[in-house]
Amino acid sequence: MNMRVDLSKVAGKNIEDLTTDQLCAIAWDAGHEAYLNAKKHGFRVTEFQNGQIVWVYPDGHTEPLKKNMD
Repeated sequence: MNMRVDLSKVAGKNIEDLTTDQLCAIAWDAGHEAYLNAKKHGFRVTEFQNGQIVWVYPDGHTEPLKKNMD
């Protein structure tokens, strides 16, 4: 789904008038919504567990996110 979004205004305000806290809250809400939507549709998601980033699969199993060692 491609939707054009006017990013000059967020939450009814000019984006340049938003505080850092407001922008962080908007970003957190968007990320959380994307995370929940991915889980709802059966995609794997990343989570921070026990000091590491892991993939969490729809069936509940996890595996560590591996770094590229190029």
